[in-house]
Amino acid sequence: MTEFPGKFQYSETRPVLQRLYGQLLYSAFELILWISWFRRRCQINGNLPDAPFVLVSNHSSYLDWLFLDVILRRNFRRKIVFLAKKKVVQNPIWGALAKERKAVVVDELTKLKAVVWAVRIFQNSDPESKQIVGIFPEGTRSRTGDQISSSVGAAWVARKCGLVVVPVALCGFWEAWPPQRRLPRFRKQRLAVHFLNPINPPDFANDQEAVNSAMDCVYEVVHRDRESRLHTNGD
Repeated sequence: MTEFPGKFQYSETRPVLQRLYGQLLYSAFELILWISWFRRRCQINGNLPDAPFVLVSNHSSYLDWLFLDVILRRNFRRKIVFLAKKKVVQNPIWGALAKERKAVVVDELTKLKAVVWAVRIFQNSDPESKQIVGIFPEGTRSRTGDQISSSVGAAWVARKCGLVVVPVALCGFWEAWPPQRRLPRFRKQRLAVHFLNPINPPDFANDQEAVNSAMDCVYEVVHRDRESRLHTNGD
């Protein structure tokens, strides 16, 4: 895990027991996700660029980043580093998972440093690794599952590094585990992950327009999926 100010604090620098706890916790969550959703009730659509990129997604559930991490590692054999809010990693469970996956901790007061560090991740990574950095532009989970305002950081990082932004629509995640629930709904919850067409920030007037366009594409899919669920349940 990386925190500001300071240098990378990879999981290998942690005490053995902490590393073991993080590894076991991640494996347990991965098993639960596989049994509960991957095996029967998860659709994964779309392709990824065969190069490094910045991933952006809607954010409405505790499941979001962990689900994406597992999908990218298992289905695409790709590595992703997420930006995580400082208060999230203060939780003993989510904090251990974030450390295990080497997340970058974002202090609310030092967002600029966070996106600068995201640029460094790309600069210091082997091009052959096809590094991905995951950013939730909305910054926090949506309490209603609907779109909220987004920050420009993802587009800024992509433009500085000459990369594209890949929007990802997470459908059914809010219904499965909204912020107001302590535990997820495991039964009859179908999840879908849609990797959408890349967006090139220089094609837009500014970074805010680029991020807004990416998130508009995401929520167009989310709303279409939600309407489909309502019609299906109504039938």
